[in-house]
Amino acid sequence: MKLETIPKPTYFGRTAEVSFYEAYFSTTVAWQNFDAAAMESAFEEACRSGLSSVDAIHVVVAALHGCDELVTSEKPTSPINRTKLIRIVSIDAE
Repeated sequence: MKLETIPKPTYFGRTAEVSFYEAYFSTTVAWQNFDAAAMESAFEEACRSGLSSVDAIHVVVAALHGCDELVTSEKPTSPINRTKLIRIVSIDAE
């Protein structure tokens, strides 16, 4: 998650946004492992559901580690909503 959220605001000098993410991630209780087997599962899910590589990784990691749902800012019509591995919840305002 850090890889998806922090690099761009860091590059563009959005320090308040970086600070927000760093504060949020500092409360993380546990980071989940991601290995070759999970990568293969993500590849299979991407092919099955037509997901981007990053979305497939998020879906698979959440499902493998027993999450009840995956919250995203993706639109409700985006491909991530095709997955059957985990419930997707969109916070998109549209």
